[in-house]
Amino acid sequence: MRVPRDGPPTTDEQVWRRAPQWQHTPAVRWQQRGSLRRVVVCAAHPGDATFAAGGFIATAHHFGAQIDLLVLTAGEASHPFSPTHSPAALAERHEYESREALAILAPTARATYAGLPDGQIAQQVDTVTELLAAALRGSGDDTLLLAPYRLDGWADHDSSGLIAAKVAADAGVMLWEMPVELWHWGQIDDVPWPDVCRVRLARGALADKVRAMACFTSLLDPLSAQPGDEPVLGCEVLSHFERNIETFIAPGARLTL
Repeated sequence: MRVPRDGPPTTDEQVWRRAPQWQHTPAVRWQQRGSLRRVVVCAAHPGDATFAAGGFIATAHHFGAQIDLLVLTAGEASHPFSPTHSPAALAERHEYESREALAILAPTARATYAGLPDGQIAQQVDTVTELLAAALRGSGDDTLLLAPYRLDGWADHDSSGLIAAKVAADAGVMLWEMPVELWHWGQIDDVPWPDVCRVRLARGALADKVRAMACFTSLLDPLSAQPGDEPVLGCEVLSHFERNIETFIAPGARLTL
């Protein structure tokens, strides 16, 4: 999560919730002993998967899917002017928080932290391609890849989304893209509504997601009282991820899992 930029949020959460386009987005249906056996989640930064898809991860785990998380960077550039936390210290803290959150959402999940430089995924195309190809090796139509939305509006998200799209196509694996920054900085017309599907979160899955998001204290709370240690995520950002639905960009998505 790398939301802070100059200026106010582009679209308030209440504007999103009132958008009439939601009425025409198809909903995913879950079934016991469904066809989904594995979910590989590719995140550009720690926290991205929890905030964008934590409820989906918890639900997929509940229905018996194996969850594998690949986090490309440690998000060590989250507080570039912190007087109290070095990039290495931030990286260590973000990974710890990510593991805490994943233990809530999917206790049997496996996680890989690649440690690529934050903000430089576009310069790491070959490495990211190799990591994703290895994660998907041997997968088939019982596997789903969740990856950042390729037009999310943040360089690391866009680059990793583009790479994931190519790798998924080569591997013959379903791909659903996760918007993150889009909800804060985008506008209603920026969403490719005909390609959207939504997953309604049961009360337990939403509660697990809220608990998992709370693990990221380095993003939600001040690191200290000193300038440069301010919270990264405020209430106006969190509100986008407290919905009882999660949204994915998935043209022609299979809607029964």
